[in-house]
Amino acid sequence: MKRHLRPEFRPRAIRQFFRDTHTLIARHAESQQTESTQELARESYLALFASFEGTLRREFDYQVQYGKGAIGDRCRAERRRRKSDWLKLDEILDCWRADADSGAGIQLITNHQVIRDWLAHGRAGTLPDNSNALLDPLRLFADLEKAALLLRLPSLG
Repeated sequence: MKRHLRPEFRPRAIRQFFRDTHTLIARHAESQQTESTQELARESYLALFASFEGTLRREFDYQVQYGKGAIGDRCRAERRRRKSDWLKLDEILDCWRADADSGAGIQLITNHQVIRDWLAHGRAGTLPDNSNALLDPLRLFADLEKAALLLRLPSLG
């Protein structure tokens, strides 16, 4: 006597179930890998921007102590005005802002600074429309290299 299996327990249905399950697991693993890759890119972005900011701060300190010319004078004036060892990045950039050649370099930095602030402060708020294109460590490195050249800072490379 042949027993009839319920439809969900027939061999074809079981094979399809395992095929579907395998597909779902593969998709989940792929999405997890994508999320991990995105998180790694964000961490790299933060580390690279922090490195550039450190370079800029060291250059500011150098200009305060040994700088000659208009940028050195502006850096010393900013340090005296604040009476503090710690200045905001915008205040440091202001020292270079008046220099005619550095306007484009500062714009490159401030474009990425918005994204850096978003990442560093809990990813709250909204980002500019072009943030997906900017949120790329390779693009950040290229832009910061260009900004360093325009601001006459040491190369990052």
